[in-house]
Amino acid sequence: MKDEELIKIFDKSYKEQYDDLFESLDKIYINAVDKQYATKFQLGIINLVGGLMVNSELDKKIIDLFDHSLKLGGNIINVINAIPETVNFHNQEEELKTKDNKNEVTIVWKKLFGIPYKIERINAVIQGTISSNFEHLIKKSEIAEHLGKQRAIVDLREQIKVKFIENGGLTEIDENNGEEILPVKFQTLSNLKECITKNDLFEFFKILQGVFASLPYDMKITEGYFHSHIHFLLTLLDFEIHSEVETNKGRIDSVIETKNYIHIIEFKQNDSEIALEQILEKEYYQKYFSKNKILILVGVAVDKNQRNIIDWKMKSHA
Repeated sequence: MKDEELIKIFDKSYKEQYDDLFESLDKIYINAVDKQYATKFQLGIINLVGGLMVNSELDKKIIDLFDHSLKLGGNIINVINAIPETVNFHNQEEELKTKDNKNEVTIVWKKLFGIPYKIERINAVIQGTISSNFEHLIKKSEIAEHLGKQRAIVDLREQIKVKFIENGGLTEIDENNGEEILPVKFQTLSNLKECITKNDLFEFFKILQGVFASLPYDMKITEGYFHSHIHFLLTLLDFEIHSEVETNKGRIDSVIETKNYIHIIEFKQNDSEIALEQILEKEYYQKYFSKNKILILVGVAVDKNQRNIIDWKMKSHA
Protein backbone atom coordinates (compact mmCIF):
# COMPACT_ATOMS: atom_id res chain seq x y z
CA MET A 1 0.00 0.00 0.00
CA LYS A 2 1.28 3.46 -0.92
CA ASP A 3 2.29 5.97 1.74
CA GLU A 4 -0.39 8.42 0.58
CA GLU A 5 -3.11 5.81 1.12
CA LEU A 6 -1.86 5.02 4.63
CA ILE A 7 -1.89 8.71 5.54
CA LYS A 8 -5.48 8.99 4.27
CA ILE A 9 -6.49 6.01 6.43
CA PHE A 10 -4.79 7.57 9.47
CA ASP A 11 -6.40 10.98 8.88
CA LYS A 12 -9.89 9.50 8.35
CA SER A 13 -9.67 7.33 11.48
CA TYR A 14 -8.32 10.24 13.53
CA LYS A 15 -11.08 12.61 12.41
CA GLU A 16 -13.91 10.13 12.99
CA GLN A 17 -12.70 9.22 16.49
CA TYR A 18 -11.95 12.81 17.46
CA ASP A 19 -15.24 14.22 16.15
CA ASP A 20 -17.35 11.51 17.82
CA LEU A 21 -15.68 11.92 21.21
CA PHE A 22 -15.64 15.70 21.01
CA GLU A 23 -19.35 15.89 20.13
CA SER A 24 -20.36 13.74 23.09
CA LEU A 25 -18.03 15.51 25.53
CA ASP A 26 -19.13 18.93 24.33
CA LYS A 27 -22.79 18.09 25.07
CA ILE A 28 -21.82 17.34 28.66
CA TYR A 29 -20.01 20.69 28.89
CA ILE A 30 -22.93 22.65 27.38
CA ASN A 31 -25.48 21.00 29.72
CA ALA A 32 -23.45 21.66 32.87
CA VAL A 33 -24.03 24.70 35.09
CA ASP A 34 -20.66 24.25 36.79
CA LYS A 35 -18.12 24.42 33.95
CA GLN A 36 -15.21 23.42 36.18
CA TYR A 37 -17.05 20.28 37.18
CA ALA A 38 -17.94 19.66 33.53
CA THR A 39 -14.30 19.72 32.44
CA LYS A 40 -13.41 17.51 35.39
CA PHE A 41 -16.11 15.08 34.33
CA GLN A 42 -14.88 15.23 30.71
CA LEU A 43 -11.36 14.49 31.92
CA GLY A 44 -12.59 11.48 33.85
CA ILE A 45 -14.35 10.14 30.77
CA ILE A 46 -11.41 10.67 28.40
CA ASN A 47 -9.09 9.02 30.93
CA LEU A 48 -11.44 6.06 31.03
CA VAL A 49 -11.39 5.90 27.24
CA GLY A 50 -7.61 6.15 27.39
CA GLY A 51 -7.55 3.33 29.90
CA LEU A 52 -9.28 1.12 27.35
CA MET A 53 -7.12 2.07 24.37
CA VAL A 54 -3.86 3.81 25.30
CA ASN A 55 -2.93 2.54 28.74
CA SER A 56 -0.96 -0.67 28.17
CA GLU A 57 2.82 -0.55 28.36
CA LEU A 58 3.05 -1.18 24.63
CA ASP A 59 0.58 1.62 23.86
CA LYS A 60 2.64 4.01 25.97
CA LYS A 61 5.76 3.04 24.03
CA ILE A 62 4.00 3.71 20.73
CA ILE A 63 2.76 7.10 22.00
CA ASP A 64 6.37 7.96 22.89
CA LEU A 65 7.54 6.63 19.53
CA PHE A 66 5.06 8.91 17.75
CA ASP A 67 6.05 11.99 19.76
CA HIS A 68 9.80 11.43 19.44
CA SER A 69 9.61 10.62 15.75
CA LEU A 70 7.76 13.83 14.88
CA LYS A 71 10.02 15.93 17.10
CA LEU A 72 13.04 14.58 15.22
CA GLY A 73 11.53 15.43 11.83
CA GLY A 74 9.91 12.08 11.08
CA ASN A 75 6.35 11.54 9.91
CA ILE A 76 3.37 9.23 10.36
CA ILE A 77 4.71 6.72 7.83
CA ASN A 78 7.93 6.39 9.84
CA VAL A 79 5.86 5.56 12.92
CA ILE A 80 3.65 3.03 11.10
CA ASN A 81 6.73 1.26 9.72
CA ALA A 82 8.39 1.20 13.16
CA ILE A 83 5.41 -0.19 15.08
CA PRO A 84 5.86 -3.92 14.15
CA GLU A 85 9.47 -3.79 15.36
CA THR A 86 8.36 -1.99 18.54
CA VAL A 87 5.77 -4.72 19.18
CA ASN A 88 8.37 -7.49 18.69
CA PHE A 89 10.85 -5.77 20.99
CA HIS A 90 8.15 -5.25 23.63
CA ASN A 91 7.11 -8.93 23.49
CA GLN A 92 10.74 -10.03 23.92
CA GLU A 93 11.02 -7.80 26.98
CA GLU A 94 7.84 -9.29 28.43
CA GLU A 95 9.11 -12.84 27.89
CA LEU A 96 12.29 -12.01 29.80
CA LYS A 97 10.27 -10.46 32.63
CA THR A 98 8.11 -13.59 32.83
CA LYS A 99 11.17 -15.83 33.10
CA ASP A 100 12.78 -13.66 35.74
CA ASN A 101 9.63 -13.10 37.83
CA LYS A 102 7.77 -16.39 37.89
CA ASN A 103 4.74 -16.34 40.16
CA GLU A 104 5.63 -12.86 41.46
CA VAL A 105 2.80 -10.39 42.03
CA THR A 106 3.45 -6.83 40.88
CA ILE A 107 2.25 -3.74 42.73
CA VAL A 108 -0.39 -3.20 40.03
CA TRP A 109 -1.90 -6.65 40.52
CA LYS A 110 -1.67 -6.32 44.31
CA LYS A 111 -3.61 -3.08 44.15
CA LEU A 112 -6.19 -4.59 41.80
CA PHE A 113 -6.86 -7.61 44.00
CA GLY A 114 -6.41 -5.85 47.34
CA ILE A 115 -3.32 -7.86 48.30
CA PRO A 116 -1.08 -6.17 50.94
CA TYR A 117 2.03 -4.77 49.26
CA LYS A 118 4.44 -6.50 51.68
CA ILE A 119 3.33 -9.94 50.40
CA GLU A 120 5.83 -10.76 47.68
CA ARG A 121 4.59 -14.13 46.46
CA ILE A 122 1.41 -16.20 46.37
CA ASN A 123 0.85 -19.79 45.31
CA ALA A 124 -0.97 -19.01 42.09
CA VAL A 125 -0.06 -18.08 38.57
CA ILE A 126 -1.72 -14.88 37.42
CA GLN A 127 -2.06 -14.97 33.68
CA GLY A 128 -2.89 -12.04 31.46
CA THR A 129 -1.73 -8.46 31.33
CA ILE A 130 -3.20 -5.31 29.87
CA SER A 131 -2.80 -5.94 26.16
CA SER A 132 -2.66 -3.62 23.19
CA ASN A 133 -4.57 -3.96 19.94
CA PHE A 134 -1.30 -3.28 18.14
CA GLU A 135 -0.15 -6.78 19.12
CA HIS A 136 -2.80 -8.30 16.84
CA LEU A 137 -2.49 -5.98 13.85
CA ILE A 138 -0.48 -7.18 10.87
CA LYS A 139 -1.52 -5.08 7.89
CA LYS A 140 -0.15 -1.55 7.69
CA SER A 141 -3.64 -0.27 6.87
CA GLU A 142 -4.93 -1.70 10.19
CA ILE A 143 -2.01 -0.17 12.07
CA ALA A 144 -2.66 3.23 10.46
CA GLU A 145 -6.36 3.07 11.37
CA HIS A 146 -5.77 2.16 15.01
CA LEU A 147 -2.95 4.69 15.34
CA GLY A 148 -5.36 7.40 14.16
CA LYS A 149 -7.87 6.46 16.87
CA GLN A 150 -5.16 6.41 19.52
CA ARG A 151 -3.79 9.82 18.58
CA ALA A 152 -7.28 11.34 18.59
CA ILE A 153 -7.73 10.25 22.22
CA VAL A 154 -4.27 11.45 23.25
CA ASP A 155 -4.73 14.87 21.61
CA LEU A 156 -8.27 15.39 22.92
CA ARG A 157 -7.19 14.45 26.43
CA GLU A 158 -4.48 17.12 26.34
CA GLN A 159 -6.98 19.74 25.17
CA ILE A 160 -9.40 18.87 27.98
CA LYS A 161 -6.58 19.21 30.51
CA VAL A 162 -5.95 22.74 29.26
CA LYS A 163 -9.67 23.58 29.46
CA PHE A 164 -9.84 22.10 32.98
CA ILE A 165 -6.99 24.34 34.14
CA GLU A 166 -8.54 27.40 32.42
CA ASN A 167 -11.77 26.75 34.35
CA GLY A 168 -9.94 26.87 37.67
CA GLY A 169 -8.83 23.26 37.97
CA LEU A 170 -5.53 22.08 39.37
CA THR A 171 -2.43 22.91 37.37
CA GLU A 172 -1.18 19.36 37.86
CA ILE A 173 -3.40 16.35 37.19
CA ASP A 174 -2.65 12.77 38.20
CA GLU A 175 -3.63 10.73 35.15
CA ASN A 176 -3.72 7.53 37.20
CA ASN A 177 -6.52 8.98 39.30
CA GLY A 178 -8.41 10.44 36.36
CA GLU A 179 -10.71 7.46 36.14
CA GLU A 180 -11.80 8.03 39.73
CA ILE A 181 -13.34 11.36 38.66
CA LEU A 182 -15.90 9.50 36.60
CA PRO A 183 -18.77 7.97 38.62
CA VAL A 184 -19.04 5.06 36.16
CA LYS A 185 -16.91 2.05 37.02
CA PHE A 186 -15.44 -0.29 34.45
CA GLN A 187 -17.56 -3.17 35.78
CA THR A 188 -20.68 -1.05 35.24
CA LEU A 189 -19.68 -0.49 31.63
CA SER A 190 -19.02 -4.20 31.23
CA ASN A 191 -22.47 -5.03 32.62
CA LEU A 192 -24.11 -2.55 30.25
CA LYS A 193 -22.36 -4.19 27.32
CA GLU A 194 -23.51 -7.65 28.34
CA CYS A 195 -27.12 -6.50 28.83
CA ILE A 196 -27.51 -4.78 25.48
CA THR A 197 -25.80 -7.66 23.69
CA LYS A 198 -28.29 -10.11 25.22
CA ASN A 199 -31.23 -7.71 24.76
CA ASP A 200 -31.80 -7.65 28.52
CA LEU A 201 -33.22 -4.14 28.50
CA PHE A 202 -34.75 -4.38 31.97
CA GLU A 203 -31.32 -4.80 33.56
CA PHE A 204 -29.78 -2.34 31.06
CA PHE A 205 -32.05 0.51 32.14
CA LYS A 206 -31.79 -0.42 35.83
CA ILE A 207 -28.02 0.02 35.55
CA LEU A 208 -28.51 3.34 33.73
CA GLN A 209 -30.81 4.54 36.52
CA GLY A 210 -27.94 3.93 38.92
CA VAL A 211 -25.57 5.86 36.66
CA PHE A 212 -27.87 8.90 36.40
CA ALA A 213 -28.53 8.80 40.14
CA SER A 214 -24.78 9.24 40.71
CA LEU A 215 -24.49 12.37 38.55
CA PRO A 216 -24.37 15.79 40.25
CA TYR A 217 -27.46 17.91 40.84
CA ASP A 218 -26.14 21.07 39.13
CA MET A 219 -26.35 19.84 35.54
CA LYS A 220 -28.93 21.20 33.11
CA ILE A 221 -31.54 18.51 32.38
CA THR A 222 -33.04 18.04 28.91
CA GLU A 223 -34.04 14.98 26.90
CA GLY A 224 -30.68 15.36 25.16
CA TYR A 225 -28.96 15.07 28.54
CA PHE A 226 -30.09 11.46 28.83
CA HIS A 227 -29.49 10.15 25.35
CA SER A 228 -26.15 11.98 25.00
CA HIS A 229 -24.86 10.24 28.15
CA ILE A 230 -26.14 6.86 26.95
CA HIS A 231 -24.56 7.50 23.55
CA PHE A 232 -21.21 8.19 25.14
CA LEU A 233 -21.28 5.23 27.52
CA LEU A 234 -21.98 2.84 24.64
CA THR A 235 -19.36 4.53 22.47
CA LEU A 236 -16.85 3.69 25.20
CA LEU A 237 -17.87 0.05 24.82
CA ASP A 238 -17.21 0.17 21.08
CA PHE A 239 -20.86 -0.31 20.14
CA GLU A 240 -22.24 1.02 16.90
CA ILE A 241 -24.56 3.72 18.18
CA HIS A 242 -25.98 6.72 16.33
CA SER A 243 -27.93 9.69 17.68
CA GLU A 244 -30.38 12.00 15.89
CA VAL A 245 -30.74 9.60 12.96
CA GLU A 246 -32.78 11.15 10.14
CA THR A 247 -35.47 9.20 8.29
CA ASN A 248 -38.06 10.21 5.68
CA LYS A 249 -40.58 10.87 8.48
CA GLY A 250 -38.57 12.25 11.34
CA ARG A 251 -35.48 11.90 13.50
CA ILE A 252 -34.69 8.95 15.80
CA ASP A 253 -33.10 9.81 19.15
CA SER A 254 -30.77 6.79 19.30
CA VAL A 255 -30.07 3.63 17.34
CA ILE A 256 -27.90 0.87 18.84
CA GLU A 257 -26.76 -1.92 16.55
CA THR A 258 -25.27 -5.18 17.82
CA LYS A 259 -24.57 -8.52 16.17
CA ASN A 260 -28.18 -9.75 16.43
CA TYR A 261 -30.26 -6.69 17.29
CA ILE A 262 -31.05 -3.13 16.28
CA HIS A 263 -32.50 -1.06 19.15
CA ILE A 264 -34.48 2.01 18.04
CA ILE A 265 -34.86 4.30 21.06
CA GLU A 266 -37.02 7.39 21.59
CA PHE A 267 -36.95 9.55 24.76
CA LYS A 268 -39.96 11.48 26.06
CA GLN A 269 -40.74 13.46 29.19
CA ASN A 270 -42.63 11.25 31.68
CA ASP A 271 -44.32 8.96 29.14
CA SER A 272 -42.71 5.88 27.60
CA GLU A 273 -45.97 4.97 25.83
CA ILE A 274 -45.92 8.18 23.80
CA ALA A 275 -42.26 7.60 22.96
CA LEU A 276 -43.00 4.08 21.68
CA GLU A 277 -46.07 5.30 19.77
CA GLN A 278 -43.90 7.87 17.97
CA ILE A 279 -41.59 5.13 16.70
CA LEU A 280 -44.59 3.14 15.44
CA GLU A 281 -46.46 6.13 13.99
CA LYS A 282 -43.44 7.45 12.09
CA GLU A 283 -42.30 3.93 11.16
CA TYR A 284 -38.68 4.57 12.09
CA TYR A 285 -38.02 0.84 11.81
CA GLN A 286 -38.52 0.87 8.02
CA LYS A 287 -35.04 2.32 7.58
CA TYR A 288 -33.57 -0.98 8.87
CA PHE A 289 -35.68 -3.54 6.95
CA SER A 290 -32.69 -4.44 4.77
CA LYS A 291 -30.70 -5.54 7.83
CA ASN A 292 -31.04 -9.19 8.75
CA LYS A 293 -31.44 -8.42 12.46
CA ILE A 294 -34.18 -8.34 15.09
CA LEU A 295 -35.64 -4.85 15.46
CA ILE A 296 -36.38 -3.75 19.03
CA LEU A 297 -38.45 -0.58 19.48
CA VAL A 298 -37.91 1.15 22.82
CA GLY A 299 -39.79 4.08 24.36
CA VAL A 300 -38.03 5.66 27.35
CA ALA A 301 -39.63 8.06 29.85
CA VAL A 302 -37.36 10.57 31.59
CA ASP A 303 -38.20 13.00 34.37
CA LYS A 304 -36.47 16.36 34.79
CA ASN A 305 -37.43 16.65 38.45
CA GLN A 306 -36.25 13.17 39.38
CA ARG A 307 -33.31 13.66 36.98
CA ASN A 308 -33.51 10.06 35.88
CA ILE A 309 -35.13 7.45 33.65
CA ILE A 310 -38.47 6.54 35.23
CA ASP A 311 -39.96 3.99 32.83
CA TRP A 312 -39.40 2.19 29.53
CA LYS A 313 -41.44 0.07 27.16
CA MET A 314 -40.23 -2.16 24.38
CA LYS A 315 -41.73 -3.97 21.42
CA SER A 316 -40.08 -6.26 18.88
CA HIS A 317 -40.80 -5.80 15.20
CA ALA A 318 -40.84 -8.96 13.08
